[in-house]
Formats: sequence, structure tokens, C-alpha cells
Amino acid sequence: KNILTTSEDGTASVWDVSTGEIIRDFYRDGAWAVNGALSNDGSAVAIKWDDGQVTNYPLLSLKELIDTSKQRAKQTLLLTDKEKCEYLISSENC
Repeated sequence: KNILTTSEDGTASVWDVSTGEIIRDFYRDGAWAVNGALSNDGSAVAIKWDDGQVTNYPLLSLKELIDTSKQRAKQTLLLTDKEKCEYLISSENC
């Protein structure tokens, strides 16, 4: 499990809770990280900067992102037609 913190030096950090180690730091020249959030699946982080900009960053490697996308696609294929109509943004068969 991971957590996201922001600090007085303007950076945001993602930490591995079990080891206490920093997984990744985020910073922007001329801006301070105000707050942020981790995605539910831990694959991305959104950070709000003091200038109002929100930036999304992937946390997974390219291979992990591809594997996660494939798993999600398989899960989508396992939905019933009714579930597809309820959960997908658009479906020609609804």
C-alpha cells in the first residue's frame, strides 16, 4: 500500500507504507505541491499545485500499465449486456 504526502519544500512524494521508502518524488519548477490523490488501483497520482494546475502522473512502468489495461479489458468483456449498458459510457446495443 502507498500514501501520498506533500511537504514544505514544495514536493509531493509517494511512499511504500510497508517499507517506509519513497517510491517517487514529484516537483515542478516555480510551483509548490498543495495536495494530491492516488488512484484507487495505485497506478497514478494527481497533484494540485499552488498555481491551480492539476497534473496526473503514472506510477506504473509501461509494462505494468499495459498489463493493467489488458486486465481491465478482460473484465469489461466479462460483463453482461445489461452491465455494459449501465457501466460503459456508450454502447451501440443499449
